[in-house]
Amino acid sequence: ARPGQAGAGRAGLAVAAAAAAAVAAIAVADRDPPWGVGVVWDGVPREAARFVADHHLPPTVYNDFDTGSYLNWAWAGAPPTFQDGRALGGVAFVRDCDRILRGRGIEPLLARYRVQTVLTSTLFPSSGRIFPSVWHWMTSPAWRLVDASDALVFVRAGAAPGVPGLPRRLGWRRIALDGEAVAASRPAAAHAAYTAAVAWTLAGDTERARLWRRRARERHPELAAAYAPLLGAE
Repeated sequence: ARPGQAGAGRAGLAVAAAAAAAVAAIAVADRDPPWGVGVVWDGVPREAARFVADHHLPPTVYNDFDTGSYLNWAWAGAPPTFQDGRALGGVAFVRDCDRILRGRGIEPLLARYRVQTVLTSTLFPSSGRIFPSVWHWMTSPAWRLVDASDALVFVRAGAAPGVPGLPRRLGWRRIALDGEAVAASRPAAAHAAYTAAVAWTLAGDTERARLWRRRARERHPELAAAYAPLLGAE
């Protein structure tokens, strides 16, 4: 090899050795935490999942798409999840899950899948798509609210008679708090502020409802007309 080429080769080896040493030093200094340490539980229905399992709520248990992967881990198949990111069940099943999200006329569909228990997110951070189904669970006499910890859990009326129901206002309060959290962390998520306004109204907190109604209309006036039937004019 020419002298220049040999020098370049040695320099390259030196750089590679230095990089390897740096990576090794980082690996030593930045070790992974022990198993179970460092888990961030925000955004997963940890308490709701435990409630369903501890009370042995009857299957089939419906869950929304966003909660499926966590519930697979938390429940380990007992009870089985309804849907998750793997989109199992084929095109027809995915279409049915989408129909459930729309919230209207879904009872025959739920009966076909023998749904007796529902664990659902209060809202999606990215959009308002889940709200029609949440509205259905929250307003239908066919379902009882039994938990509103970090998600909403419902059982079909007449099922799980030993599990006491909760006042609906507690469910609306959970929805409102989650709407506030999403609105704070994602200012562009227009649906979140309106969700908080609607939910505080139905929870009976007129002051917070008025505050969030004003914020929603000031920040996202483009949705004011769409939410007017639920919020009224002001």
